[in-house]
Amino acid sequence: GPVPLQVVDAGDTNFMCFNFNPKSPRIIWCLNSNKREAQHMVNPLDLFQFLEGKVDVETWSILENIRDETDLEHAMITNVKVQDMSQDTLNSMVKGWGGKGRITLIGDAAHAMRPMAGQGGNTAFEDCVVLYRILSEDHTAQSLKDSEFCDKQVVTRFEQSRLERVRKIHDDQRISAEKLYRKEKIEPWTPEFAKWVYSGV
Repeated sequence: GPVPLQVVDAGDTNFMCFNFNPKSPRIIWCLNSNKREAQHMVNPLDLFQFLEGKVDVETWSILENIRDETDLEHAMITNVKVQDMSQDTLNSMVKGWGGKGRITLIGDAAHAMRPMAGQGGNTAFEDCVVLYRILSEDHTAQSLKDSEFCDKQVVTRFEQSRLERVRKIHDDQRISAEKLYRKEKIEPWTPEFAKWVYSGV
């Protein structure tokens, strides 16, 4: 698997460098930025300029070497939009989080949560269980080639069935996170809420 070689976090921009195994001379690097200027760049190496002046001299020297060794022919820019899973966004969802045809999302890709009580991972496993149950029903497997069937009888049904529970857990994690940021006391779950969460699906 990928082995991290260098990680640099400069707030609005971060850089990660990996190789795939100790014997491989090849590396892959990824630089992410939420700065607006980055959206209009066509040369991946220009992104490095966001890091200049934000890191120490030694780190910048390492990054310059990586930049200079990069073959532009194999470099690319990929624009990725972060899914907004704020409370307002979740509350506005009625039919699900956007799956269509034979494609749906689970876990953080569908409903990212604040990392307060491990509920991102927990709800991801729950998604798997619920989706598995739907896919295991009689005649479902034989109908998966039908995009319209999947859209209505699998994807929409799956996402709708998860929304209410996900909303409640997401809201709890958001409130706890905001209290943590304000350095306020975080109240433990009530026995009833804990039982509801741990009972699963």
